[in-house]
Amino acid sequence: MRSLSSTILGATLALSAAFTPGCSDCNGEPIIDEPITSAPDDDDTEAPQYNRGYYLDMALDSEGRPWLAFRDGERGILQVARGAGDPAVFDTVWDVDGQPDTSGPIPSGGFEGGYYASIVIDANNQPHVAHWNQEDGGLRYATLVGDAWEAEDVETGEVGQFTDIVLVDGAPLISYYDYGSGALKVARKGATGWQDETVDEGDVGPDAVAAELEAADVGLYTNLFVDGSTVWLAYYDRANGDLKVASGGFGSWSIEGTFGSEIDAGTWPTLTSDGGSVYVAFQNLSSHTLWWGTVTGGGILTEVIDEGAFTGADSSIVWDGGNAVIVYQDSQNNDAKIAVQDGAGGWTLSTHMADGAVGFHNSLEMDSSGRLNWSCFDHTRTDFVFQRFSL
Repeated sequence: MRSLSSTILGATLALSAAFTPGCSDCNGEPIIDEPITSAPDDDDTEAPQYNRGYYLDMALDSEGRPWLAFRDGERGILQVARGAGDPAVFDTVWDVDGQPDTSGPIPSGGFEGGYYASIVIDANNQPHVAHWNQEDGGLRYATLVGDAWEAEDVETGEVGQFTDIVLVDGAPLISYYDYGSGALKVARKGATGWQDETVDEGDVGPDAVAAELEAADVGLYTNLFVDGSTVWLAYYDRANGDLKVASGGFGSWSIEGTFGSEIDAGTWPTLTSDGGSVYVAFQNLSSHTLWWGTVTGGGILTEVIDEGAFTGADSSIVWDGGNAVIVYQDSQNNDAKIAVQDGAGGWTLSTHMADGAVGFHNSLEMDSSGRLNWSCFDHTRTDFVFQRFSL
């Protein structure tokens, strides 16, 4: 879900991974793409085969097939690819939204799409995708009806960054950042069309005052999670440097916890639950480390998972035998790492992939056979990576 810098080296890429790929330019302004070049690597001899996979997100359908939504950087459009077989072959790729109108000699009527792509699959194996229209500003939604994709505006204007989509009672619910007003919003689709509302308009708290900020700025890095009948929503309050977690549903939201009063924390949050408890993995921006939080009444109890420098962006979580498994990026070394709870209150850390600049936009799902399905963006090849594996 992110734009990428064209000048990347070591810790420079670390900063790019922690900021540029995840939050446009981290000023809430629309993204302007820069020319893409391969990131350095131990063997940087292979030219990129594609220019796709930016802002990657993945979901599995009931048959265990992986669906990937991402931005094609060459044409500036949203694409969706579906894999089949084992190993998976992505031989079905759709151009979904954002393709310019080329009916005349000068392309017109189109827009730059595919930013902040987010995908979910319903019980009928129908995909639902949200993304940001960079050209005009606005949140877009697309779904596959029969053999054709149908796309539409959800809300237009200075809205639609940091999208995340889930299904609530079979209907799509999308969280996103209103960068025009610096607020967190959600939208849902009903029988009469789309409705939107503000979940958190933010405030200028003590931390914002100390930073000499005069306006609220909340709702970046949104992450939705459905746990039974309750929807959970994690996001970053940039004005105050806080991680925030809300719960409820459309029309009724409450802030369940805030963390970061003494530090700047809360980017890349990912929610999950197990055994009746709700957890969140996130990046501590003050130290650029990966943290774990337990959401409790009125607060978030936290612990450190990985203290490596420039670590913790783009986390994704599954559960394996009662232990959380987190894949995330080591932006110092441009690697994908995995943290696994060891059952005794600790974490076992390992590097999963170190070939090229990998681990951007990690997405992790467990299939019915208990295997992990992992996808990410490979900045060296400017293409997506997909793997199935067991721990």
